[in-house]
Amino acid sequence: LGVLAIIGVLSIGAVAGYKFALNKFRANEIINELNARALSVSAQMLSATTPYESDEVIEDGFGNTLAVGYSAESAVSSQNPEYFEITINGIPSEVCTQILRDYENPIMIFVNEVRYNNDTSLCTTESGTVDMGFIYRRDLGERETCSEKGYFGEEDFMCHCAGNTYIDPNNPNECLCPAGHVWSAESGEHGECIESICDEGYFESKTNGCVPCDDEATYMISSDQAHQDLCTASTCGRITVGSLCVNPVTHNCVSKESFRLSDGTCLSCYDTQNNSVIGTDENNLKLCQACPNRDVIFQSCVSDTFCPNGILAYDNTTYPIKCMDCDSTESLLVGTYERAIQSCQNCVNNIGKKNRIYTEDGYCKKILCDSGEFIGENGQCYKCSHFEKITVNQNSGCTECNRTQVTGNDNKTYCQITECPTNGTQVNINGNCYPCNHDFNFKSTKSQCDSCTSNKRLWNGNYHTETSIGDCMPQYCILGETFPISRSCVPCKGYGDGFIQGTSLVQQEYCTACQGYTSTQGCFLSDSCQKGTQFRSNEITDIWHPIFCTSCDYTDKINIGSTEGHRNMCTACTTTKRFWTGSYCYRCDTSETPDVTTQDEIKNCTEICGRKVENGKCVLNQ
Repeated sequence: LGVLAIIGVLSIGAVAGYKFALNKFRANEIINELNARALSVSAQMLSATTPYESDEVIEDGFGNTLAVGYSAESAVSSQNPEYFEITINGIPSEVCTQILRDYENPIMIFVNEVRYNNDTSLCTTESGTVDMGFIYRRDLGERETCSEKGYFGEEDFMCHCAGNTYIDPNNPNECLCPAGHVWSAESGEHGECIESICDEGYFESKTNGCVPCDDEATYMISSDQAHQDLCTASTCGRITVGSLCVNPVTHNCVSKESFRLSDGTCLSCYDTQNNSVIGTDENNLKLCQACPNRDVIFQSCVSDTFCPNGILAYDNTTYPIKCMDCDSTESLLVGTYERAIQSCQNCVNNIGKKNRIYTEDGYCKKILCDSGEFIGENGQCYKCSHFEKITVNQNSGCTECNRTQVTGNDNKTYCQITECPTNGTQVNINGNCYPCNHDFNFKSTKSQCDSCTSNKRLWNGNYHTETSIGDCMPQYCILGETFPISRSCVPCKGYGDGFIQGTSLVQQEYCTACQGYTSTQGCFLSDSCQKGTQFRSNEITDIWHPIFCTSCDYTDKINIGSTEGHRNMCTACTTTKRFWTGSYCYRCDTSETPDVTTQDEIKNCTEICGRKVENGKCVLNQ
């Protein structure tokens, strides 16, 4: 048995050794043939007079099958024609693992389209076979494919530029830094370009590197603050004009005689035909403002004789400044420049009438209102007789309507009626003039409300004084004959017990003017309950046809309030005796035991109902 066991172990080891040797042999055969095929393809690509195109299949002279039996194909890379790929299909997993361990010539190896990165487990699959792709440079002698500023991606073999670099248009494997920057391999994840810092006495140009500050020429620089500061530093003594660094000694403009354009050119202050862009540079602005006959409008230096009768507007499509006709239907941007605003407000049409308005958002708009109208801040036209005050701009046509233009506490400008028409009501608190026939309430004093002689209105306020403010309401019902119910007038008689209405002075006045009605928590008949069988309650079940009289036989307690009349009606019940305590009227036979504290409440409990008082409560006798 021992001998047999030894023989078995030796047999297993021999089989394993045989399989390893066989896989090693196949891997070496594949590698050798790959090298031969790669040499053939490289020679063809390097010698070709016409560049190969991506995905183009190349006949390498070895056919479509390897010597060890696997299918193979050679083709130009689909991602970069500087590379080619040899693909082999159906390689056993064990052979794949051996190739990954031994083969170093390719730039990259892909297993089932996944890039190999020192992980041979890519070869292990359920099928036991894999497809492998081997990537080579067209020139096999070139191993590094990116410049020092580039790196390979994780899933491809393209050169990616690191940081803020960009690919050289003449060399896809070379990455460049933008002007004004130098390469730092230590910065960022893969390195990046950083701004260069010149020595003292130098500034950094965009295309010429570090330039001496006393250089007479004008150089373009980056627009960021760091490069601007290098140019204008006290140790350098230059000035910036937009993206230019200018030597002021050799390229300065004479104050009050010339100004500088955004490209550094000096122009005469008195060149009335030239209203040119000067940009936002502070030195340019100062030179323009020093001109005695020019204004800075938007980014232009504008002559005072430019556009005498038109509108100074901004045009972003050509030069920033243009002169527009007053009759233009466009909404023109004039900004917050005083001269431009005045050019809008002073514009007149061909019949000599002002026809434009300046709005707070910086636009000059044409007034399109008809005669007898003025324009609001919102651009809407209003009749001159409009009863409300309207927010307007300065040139709204308000005064032409014989209205008054005033400034409110909110610093806005309002256009309001100067004098109310006949039978109108001027409401001083908000500057509106309401016609008497308007079917809504508005705030006014009593005298203002009473000024309406036609379309009579009623005033309702807390105090009847000349200065107090209240509601001026339409008088749509006849006092003493009708009730106002939901904007309808209902006759006093024949309406039943009453209805619910508010407690304002006017509403109370309508109620009490109707004979036999009182205004207490509603408007109802003073004597509508049948004595002995009904009592007055404060609980209302229907707001339009409320039940104020409750049957003495009613089972539950009822809120009657604290008025003496209501309490007397409760204790006067004869059909079913009741008593009151607090604000409620109870049946004498109720099982409830309400609190009784006053002498009247105790008397109601004991004498009217024959109940007894225990511990401050009214209880039934046993």
